[in-house]
Amino acid sequence: KINQVALEFGGITEEMVIGRIFWETDWLNHSDRLQSEVQTTILKAAAGNHILTTLNNVRSKHNTYHTVESSFKGIHDETGRIAIILAEGRDITAEKKLIEENELQNEQLKRSLIEKEQLIYLTNNIPAMVAYYDKNLINLGAINKGIHHMLEHGLTKQRSILFGNGRSHTCTDAS
Repeated sequence: KINQVALEFGGITEEMVIGRIFWETDWLNHSDRLQSEVQTTILKAAAGNHILTTLNNVRSKHNTYHTVESSFKGIHDETGRIAIILAEGRDITAEKKLIEENELQNEQLKRSLIEKEQLIYLTNNIPAMVAYYDKNLINLGAINKGIHHMLEHGLTKQRSILFGNGRSHTCTDAS
């Protein structure tokens, strides 16, 4: 029996699947690599292993391609022999896309911080907090808020440094 959700996902009917080798079905038959991966996974499940895997490039209706978190498990008959392989899948394309977008945004933020960072420094080797500034960062803390204010107001020749003990120090850039 084929799950109705899986049939709808592929835009296919039960008649298009029953009697066919699983890796030759419309979900998988567009990619030799994917077919080989699924064939190997099924053989491992037939040997008694429960396989959890992520299949990329699974075809759905309208020739769209998805990432499917899959499970292949052998189901034993009354004699203890594996009689069928139960294949289950869950479309995780949207979740994967969100993760990839989040990772991309994190990378962009890191690059932005590196490109735009302005090091606030002290002279005379006075111990103090060194802070990095990026106007996209929020909730920087009291010291960093002072730095944020200073940089927003265009103080380029002269910089006030705020210390953790509430004191400040002003230094002039060499330029």
